[in-house]
Formats: sequence, structure tokens, C-alpha cells
Amino acid sequence: MNKFILFCISFTVIFASCKSGGSKDFSNISILVDEAEVIINKYDNNVQSALDSKKYDYIKVVSQTAMDSSNVKINDLKNLIIPPPAEELRISAIAYIKSLQKIINAQEMYTTITDTTSTNTAKELDSNFLETVEHAKRMRDTYIGKLDALTN
Repeated sequence: MNKFILFCISFTVIFASCKSGGSKDFSNISILVDEAEVIINKYDNNVQSALDSKKYDYIKVVSQTAMDSSNVKINDLKNLIIPPPAEELRISAIAYIKSLQKIINAQEMYTTITDTTSTNTAKELDSNFLETVEHAKRMRDTYIGKLDALTN
């Protein structure tokens, strides 16, 4: 999870530099994606705190809250009135936020770990989580590429 936090922080810096030259037509998309990243960062911090304090039931609560909040951002993106060139950006932004939601699902699976969980099962959960994070990175790169193409 710490890798994901570092991932989000590094891309927030990149995102801020990309956003500064953006057109007003695309700024609402950028703002909504930025807000979704903040939601996921807060979620990740809450999950880490729950794991540290062994309050695993709390993870389910914050997972649902993060899913609901990120769904609002997706719906806001779907409802934006934007010029046709920004449609691909909207699609990639939604795909990116959905990939962040998959991280929520992958982290929530950690709540299934008990004292009787096998090492293989735990490794599988870790592997799934890492694959999900890598997928989110690819979706982020796609989104940034579309944003760059429209703003440069």
C-alpha cells in the first residue's frame, strides 16, 4: 500500500504540471480526476491505519465510502457537457477512476485474512493487489497521454 501512496504522490506532481497548461474545456475533467485521487489517497491511509490497529472491519466501512465517493466522481464525469475533442479524455478519466476502484476492491480482500489463511492465499492476494496497482498506473498513463495531447 505504501507503494500506491508513493505512486499517487508522484503522479500528483506530474498531474499538476500537466494541468497548468490545460484549457478550460478540460479543467473540469482534471478537477474530478484530481478529487478521485484524493479520495483514494485518504482511503489508502485509512486502510493502513486499520491494518496497523487490527481493526479489519473498519476497512469494509471505508471501502464502501470510497466506492460511493468515487462513483459520484464517475457520474459527474458522465454528466459533464464537453466539446467533442474531450470525449476521449473523459473516457480515459472514467477508466482510470474505475481502475482506482479496483484497488479498493483488492485492498478490501485483505479483510478476509485470518489466522488460518494459507501462505499461498496471502501471496495470491498480494499478487492480485500488485497487478491491480500496475493496471491503475497504465490507466493513469493513458489518461495523462490524452490530457497532454489536448493541452499541448
